[in-house]
Amino acid sequence: MIGTIVVEDERRRPQGAAPLALDDAHDASRCGHKAATLAALRKAGHDVPDGFVIPVDGDASPSALADALARLGPGPYAVRSSGVAEDLADASFAGQYETVLGVATLEAVAEAAARVRASGLGERAAAYRAYTHAERAPLGVLVQRQIAPDVAGVVFSANPLTGDDEVVIEVVRGLGDRLMEGDQDGDRWIGRGQRVEATVDTGVLDSAMARRLVDLARRIARERGCPQDVELAIVGTEIYVLQARPIVALPVRPEIEFPPGRWQKDVGHFTGPMSPFGVSVLLPVYEAAMEVALADFGMPLKTIRQRAFGGEVYTQDVDLSGEHDPGAPPPWWLLAVLVRVIPSVRRRLKVAEQGIARLTEYPRLWERRWRDECWKRIEAARAIEPRSLTDEQLVRELDRVIDEVLLPHMTIHFQLTVPGIVGVYELHRACAELLGWDEAQAMELLTGASTATTAGGRELARIAAQIDDEALDAGLDAVRASAAGAELEAWSRRWGLRTIDADPGSPQIGERDELILGLLRRAKRAPDEDALGRLQAKRHAAIAAARAKLGAAGRARFDEALAYAEIVYPQRDDNVELTEGLPCGLVRRLLLEIGARLVRAGRLIAPGDVVFLDKQELCSALTSELRGETARARVRRRRAERAWVLAHPGPMLVGPPPVPEPDVRGLPTAARRLLKALSWAIAHELAAPVHKASEDGALQGVGVSPGTYTGPARIIATEADLERLRPGDVLVCPTTHSSWTVVFGHAGALVMDGGGILSHPAIIAREHGIPAVASTSVATTRLRDGDQVRVDGNTGRVELV
Repeated sequence: MIGTIVVEDERRRPQGAAPLALDDAHDASRCGHKAATLAALRKAGHDVPDGFVIPVDGDASPSALADALARLGPGPYAVRSSGVAEDLADASFAGQYETVLGVATLEAVAEAAARVRASGLGERAAAYRAYTHAERAPLGVLVQRQIAPDVAGVVFSANPLTGDDEVVIEVVRGLGDRLMEGDQDGDRWIGRGQRVEATVDTGVLDSAMARRLVDLARRIARERGCPQDVELAIVGTEIYVLQARPIVALPVRPEIEFPPGRWQKDVGHFTGPMSPFGVSVLLPVYEAAMEVALADFGMPLKTIRQRAFGGEVYTQDVDLSGEHDPGAPPPWWLLAVLVRVIPSVRRRLKVAEQGIARLTEYPRLWERRWRDECWKRIEAARAIEPRSLTDEQLVRELDRVIDEVLLPHMTIHFQLTVPGIVGVYELHRACAELLGWDEAQAMELLTGASTATTAGGRELARIAAQIDDEALDAGLDAVRASAAGAELEAWSRRWGLRTIDADPGSPQIGERDELILGLLRRAKRAPDEDALGRLQAKRHAAIAAARAKLGAAGRARFDEALAYAEIVYPQRDDNVELTEGLPCGLVRRLLLEIGARLVRAGRLIAPGDVVFLDKQELCSALTSELRGETARARVRRRRAERAWVLAHPGPMLVGPPPVPEPDVRGLPTAARRLLKALSWAIAHELAAPVHKASEDGALQGVGVSPGTYTGPARIIATEADLERLRPGDVLVCPTTHSSWTVVFGHAGALVMDGGGILSHPAIIAREHGIPAVASTSVATTRLRDGDQVRVDGNTGRVELV
């Protein structure tokens, strides 16, 4: 392993050691892994340019070097590194050391060898070692006859992005250094089974040569015992192997087995696979909190089960008996009888009568007491400095924050969710029955009412206006040192603690300096000071138009529904900062301190790797019960599994199809009122999106924020891509989290694979006044960065322009 390599002092290196012929360079501890691999490939019969190695344990004397060059023959030569810690499965050091091409003389070879050796001590290699926590290891120098290729490039024996069992070829004319450095795109061929086909073809290869390269990659992978990254050069019909190494971070398919029953992917709340830590902490909290809220309102569900498969979250309804996926509901008259004779259901219906009172009680408690209590618990937890705690105290504090902050806050979140659902549903029904309005028209009555969603962006824009362009161009440190630095620090304390995703394993906003700097620059250069005013004016106009169409009786019903919705609708996103975002941020803060300690103890490579351990594992690693080698291996495996799931998202639905909604006309009034709202909300927020084909190729989803907009698509697959969003882009994503609101002020429109009219991103889009389409199912895979698209938030249509 890298961590056990013994590093020699350069000054003690023996002088005058004779170079070894490449055919004799099988000892990786003396010749480095690159040379040893090439020696093995030559022995196996592959065409590898001849050469020699200056071993790691010595420098060649001028005479020894001259003899080696004489045996090798005339140049030009390629002089490259061959390190003991290079070309390994978990640390390739690709591109970190110097390579010198076109070397022709003895003096030039000696100078090139010195440059290669010196690059092992350079900033680039040092930064890579720091990132991977690799020790500085001995470096050999490989000198080979340089090939003048007609074609050069790389062949992967497995797809490095998806982990699929297919060979990927990328080649260019001439030398391959431009391809390796990313300066030039190459022709691309894919080999699947017996089929070999071009996906980018400018005539660099013909199909016969492409098939030979596929066979070569598979052969080398068999010989080396694992998937390989092979660099090659082609001269005429001859293929020369220049390098072969294991594919680093190759995605690995996780073992996934769904239990019996219907499992529906939650694409409305999670932007991608959760971290193993987040799964172990947040999903049990979600399930327990929902159970309390459902019981409070007398809902005939025990809970909504939350499970992660490959990190993707799926849900399953659990009835009062503990059974999952109840079958098709009985006829209304039979349901009316059953709910009155089954004891557990009868008791729940009794509670539902009390639940009606809680529809007004809980929103009032939030305003009068709960919000302040949440803030006090958050500030008390934030006042504890994680670095001051012992390991045992740190674990106890993590447990305390989960049990005494995250769990009770999430319980409040779901206790406020039910009134929010009822309020929006009953306003929608009033508008439909009294005015003939659809859901999008009804939601215009609430646009601009939830100012909490835009508060962070508005505050950041106010700070940005005080910063001069010179400080913004210099970077965030210069901004912090400016007159606005104190206000930015206060903003970071309030908004920066939040995790960017619902997952407590995801980064906090405050960890992302480039994201904050980009937001400041965009707010400075494209201020929109009256956006909220315009939205509120639009809302008041919609309210006036509705009231003008109604008679006295209808107006009374409308006003009552609107008044209640105006109370509960804003609380949906007002509470989520205190009930989810900040509590998850507090957990993340403790998690990073544990990660830093595990790095110092040699059990992890980087502090952020701690999210790939579940809660029990990281506590065991902190107390030395979980060995460092085991912990690092689990991190590597789970990181590779996450990459596989990102490339191969799971199905939207597993198991039997959904059953029809129950006909609740025979239920008591209270239960009927609550169940109608709950069924409507599930259909509009949690229902799995179904791709709807359009004859002209347009995407059809659900319009969730009105208006139209045309602009370039920007695919933001996860929170890690947020810095890529530019002003005016159409944000295309699986879904978003409420904390993404800080970037919404710069987007021109929103398009999502999942979500619905009640989802957080839909609310945020309406509060920012940008068109939004949800539930397209396939937007992130069908659209590409830079595609000009027209987004119609009224009809739910997204089309290429």
